Amino acid sequence: MTVVEDANYAARTVNHFKPQITHLQDTLYLITWVEEDTGNTVTHIDAFVRGISYTNITDLAPKSFW
Repeated sequence: MTVVEDANYAARTVNHFKPQITHLQDTLYLITWVEEDTGNTVTHIDAFVRGISYTNITDLAPKSFW
């Protein structure tokens, strides 16, 4: 996956990462990845049909979790 715009990075920064996608049930998915440049982890639980997405992110630099 390639992200070309993110409010947390300088303009024109391009980020590449490989998401791991696990089909949990019907239209419910667990999607995770590690950002190579920072080591931060991202976890999504997505129910696309219902338009719901829960996200948890570790931000290693300030040792925070959101």
